[in-house]
Amino acid sequence: MTRIPLWIEPPNDDPAFVEAAHAIGAEQILGVTARRAGNEIQDLDDVAIATFTDVQGAAGQEEAKDLPGRIIVDAADWTIIPLENLIAARRDRPDSLYAVAHSAEQAGVLRDTLDVGVHGILLRPSTPADIRATHNVLVAKGPRPDDRPQEDEAFALVDVVVTGLTDAGPGDRVCIDLTQNLEPGAGALIGSTARGFALIHAETLESEYVAARPFRVNAGAVHQYVMGPGGRTRYLSELRAGDEVLIVGPAGVRPVPIGRVKVERRPHFKLAWDGGHCILQNAETIRLVTPDGPKSITELQPGDLIRVRHEAAARHFGMPVDERLVER
Repeated sequence: MTRIPLWIEPPNDDPAFVEAAHAIGAEQILGVTARRAGNEIQDLDDVAIATFTDVQGAAGQEEAKDLPGRIIVDAADWTIIPLENLIAARRDRPDSLYAVAHSAEQAGVLRDTLDVGVHGILLRPSTPADIRATHNVLVAKGPRPDDRPQEDEAFALVDVVVTGLTDAGPGDRVCIDLTQNLEPGAGALIGSTARGFALIHAETLESEYVAARPFRVNAGAVHQYVMGPGGRTRYLSELRAGDEVLIVGPAGVRPVPIGRVKVERRPHFKLAWDGGHCILQNAETIRLVTPDGPKSITELQPGDLIRVRHEAAARHFGMPVDERLVER
């Protein structure tokens, strides 16, 4: 599952809305696969599949918590707290809480509220383009937390032997400062080539001279790739606040937003293995993930094992493509 269910309620009979909804594979299209009947949405056999619920004040919120079946609430004109309360109250009732969105941005907020989000979204688009934009937002955000695959299930990493660690001179280094603290063992996938990504550990560990910064991944030189949501890569030089990078760790594989990107001139090492290499800052706070836990780049030696992800595809504007590619 790559996104939560998306239903579309076109504003009129304009076939462009219906065509756009079909194009993104909308689960329901009102007026086509289902219809509005008063406060209900019914399928083509006149069976109610959802009920609109007017949440007004604390009493309405309390009533909505226990309503049977699937409910749809409109969060456009009320604060996020009632929605959080409903998400928490109906957490153990899958596919029972949908919310109305009027834009792709609002759909993204509904998807992330209380970290687990609503079970589904009913989009009321203003233009056909809103449908595609909302679909793209939901796909880019990836699976919901409970659906996110663990590393050993769907995002396999392998242990490879370090073949070289040499001076790479000064360069522009990128620190990715995230809007969340990461857990020990977690990090981002970084590579100088499209087919090899090392797992660079977040700065969750204290050192003798520097305090831990568990929100930070020191990702190395600006030219490198970082793995993002949906299997798409970005150059470190392209990253901006508000973008997301893929974090891999004991809590699973998930996209995490960026709060700040720092670029500064620093000395670098070239860390090589069979199938790829990274250009990383020469500093004891930069750690690679190994079978025995995180290890500083200043302590690594040829012959040590590090954890990496190998990719078979080349890249075109960050998207995987099957083509001949030579990288050195």
